[in-house]
Amino acid sequence: MARIAPLRALTYNRDKVGSLSDVTAPPYDVIDEEQRRELTERHPHNIIRLVLDKPRGSGREPGEYQRAASLLEQWRQDGVLVQDTQPSIYVCRQTFSVGDQTISRTGFLAGLFLEQLGEGQVFPHEKTMPAPREDRLELMRACRANLSPVFTIYSDPGGGCADFVRDVESREPLHEFDRGSGQRCALWRVQDEEWQRRLRGLLDPQTVCIADGHHRYETALHYRNQARQASASPEEAPEDYVLSLFVSVADPGLTVLPTHRVVRSADMDQKALLEHLRATFTILPDPEEGTLAERWDALQERGAAIGYYASDGALYGIVVPDDRAEGEAPSLDSLPVSILNRDILRAFFGGSGDELACELDYHHRAEDVQEDVKQGDYQAGFLLPPLPPRTVERIARSGGRLPPKSTYFYPKIPSGLLIYPFD
Repeated sequence: MARIAPLRALTYNRDKVGSLSDVTAPPYDVIDEEQRRELTERHPHNIIRLVLDKPRGSGREPGEYQRAASLLEQWRQDGVLVQDTQPSIYVCRQTFSVGDQTISRTGFLAGLFLEQLGEGQVFPHEKTMPAPREDRLELMRACRANLSPVFTIYSDPGGGCADFVRDVESREPLHEFDRGSGQRCALWRVQDEEWQRRLRGLLDPQTVCIADGHHRYETALHYRNQARQASASPEEAPEDYVLSLFVSVADPGLTVLPTHRVVRSADMDQKALLEHLRATFTILPDPEEGTLAERWDALQERGAAIGYYASDGALYGIVVPDDRAEGEAPSLDSLPVSILNRDILRAFFGGSGDELACELDYHHRAEDVQEDVKQGDYQAGFLLPPLPPRTVERIARSGGRLPPKSTYFYPKIPSGLLIYPFD
């Protein structure tokens, strides 16, 4: 079973900070330097001052972690952050736009019992790239808190758990605020022990898959293994749990955006790459009419699973073999992102294991791929369809791991919505 626990979390005091719009931030690993500076200047109590007080990759001096811990403690003493008096579970609704659609996604925040990934009921869904885990670990050691949640999805075959959670939305929210870019966030606090017991019962038979925050989970697990008292029983120590958002796979608002690739390779031979593609796959010609996104849509309607955007502006559709029986779910190896990594990027550019002999960057909009290639920063682009959440969950539950950056669950859960202190 997936084990969860209510938490006595810290929340911002509106009387001290006003709207949470001014003090929350995206997860630290998606913030660029310009946004970091803007968030720092926006409010003296913005969470960015704790989670990313310097540019990513610039490193921190040992004393800086303690300064973050001192700042967190000062905010608590000043009443900027207030700890709940009773263990609570928190329902979170995020409203956002994709294209011309307005979508709502509802989940709940609680503590997820830490266990080795894939050995119990918590599964990773994709391989991860090296990250500055030591930086996050030092910050956790100093602050003794989870400053940002892990984003998880759970199986919920009949959708009953999601329906139960959404019933809370009829109540008055604890916080409701705009996040910019057409996003709005609402948070409810539920302290009723019977409601919590029923939710835990509904979640008991479910498996949990990490949607976003693999590194945060692994850092919390590493910290738990170091900090937990050997005499403590499992599930008793505060650090046995990691602050997590849980969203049902059955939630109609659970949205995964495509993650396209751009490729940088100084000695890339465009003609040879196209010859490799034609020798390996069926290639569809460029529709030529419309924007790149519209051309990609047209190629997908004709059966393309991958799009190749060349440096001369041409877009080719790549049709991949499909030997599945009618109604059979796709395997990990047959997914477009797996085929791209194995049969195109590794086969043509080289590499071994998860390492490729070319440099990749990632975009969620076709227009950004086009811009990178047109500017000459990258030599080629590859367009991919988004993966359905059920496919992600099914592959994770079976023990499979997608290539890095295969999914982008949108929107991210903001940092600063809740903080889970280990005291």
